Order: sequence, then C-alpha cells, then structure tokens
Amino acid sequence: MSFRNSLKDYIEDDHSRLENHPKMTLYSSGIVSEREFVEILTILSSFWHSACPDNNALPQEYRSFLSEYRAALSVDIGCPAGVRHSFQKEYDEVAFFYLLLGSSHGARFMLKKLASTHLPISHIKILSERGPKLWKPFIDDHLETVNTDRRLLVRESAKRLFTDLHLCLSN
Repeated sequence: MSFRNSLKDYIEDDHSRLENHPKMTLYSSGIVSEREFVEILTILSSFWHSACPDNNALPQEYRSFLSEYRAALSVDIGCPAGVRHSFQKEYDEVAFFYLLLGSSHGARFMLKKLASTHLPISHIKILSERGPKLWKPFIDDHLETVNTDRRLLVRESAKRLFTDLHLCLSN
C-alpha cells in the first residue's frame, strides 16, 4: 500500500469529522451570509496563521504557496497581510502540506458554488488554482518518499492537524 493511501486511511475519521463540522458544512455550502462566512473564515485564518511547518526541507514553492494563501486569508477577512500571530504551533512539514494542499480538491468545488456571490474568496481561488499544481509533485516527490522511520510521525502530526482545526472551529 502506498504511504498516501495508508495516511488517508489513518486519518479518514478525523477528515470526515472535520468535513462534517457544522461550520465547515456552512462555509462550503454556498448558502451562507457574508457575516457567517467571514466569522468562519476568521477562525480558519487564525488557525493557518498560527500553524507552521516544522522545517524548511520542501522546496521554496511550497513556502510561497503558504505565504500567498495566508495573505489571501488576511485580505478576505479585512486584516493587514503582515499580521503575526503570537501563538505558533508546529506540525510535521509533510503532514502540514498534505492537509493544506489536499484542501485544494474541495476548494475547486467551493469556487464553483461561490464564484457568483459577493463573498471574499481570494483564499479559495489560491487553493483551487495553485494547490492542484503542487499536489502531484508533492505526493510523488515528498509524501511517497517519507522514510519508514518517519511515517508514524507524519501520521500523528496529520491527525493532530485535523483535530486541532476541528477544535478551533468548535470553540
């Protein structure tokens, strides 16, 4: 079994729980008020600004993508792009980008639903347009090449990411 499939199976329940969180369901529905959308987006922005990859082993294009995504989140909630969050939580770099880039799949569907609205969706555009270009090379060159000794760490970190994001949405 590929590591991608193994990881997907390992976090399946966590992924489903996050995807079915009432705020995520509302956020992705396309049937949401601007106030509700921005409230949820503010939570997501806070999470993605405070969550950090634990090192810089991946190529710079991944860091650039993260910076663009964070800037778009800031713009979408009406906050200056340079705002730093005092609380930083590190996650395994491969697990971090697995969740972030994997979000690009759902973002493409969301963009179709939300394109005709007046909601702030530049962050969704970044995910849906740039994320898929990075996904395949990420899977082939970085996820599938994680050595056996590190795989448990990646799995646990991915699980923690999904759980922590769910907790942020629940508070």
